[in-house]
Amino acid sequence: MGFGTPAAGSFPGFGPFATSFSTTKLGVNGGGGVSMRFGNSRAKFFAEARYNQMYTRPVTSFIPVTFGIKW
Repeated sequence: MGFGTPAAGSFPGFGPFATSFSTTKLGVNGGGGVSMRFGNSRAKFFAEARYNQMYTRPVTSFIPVTFGIKW
């Protein structure tokens, strides 16, 4: 092959979003949140937390927390 000559080839790569894994199990979740106004402005601070549990072996549980500002 000389310089500028096209070549074909393959590259074995890894695409983390190309493969799908799914599990269907019974689970429960619950949560709550708060919202507070900043003085007399329309802006509010909010926070929310949820408890999630999925009945796998071993049991999978996690608590995502969301917070931010809205107006």
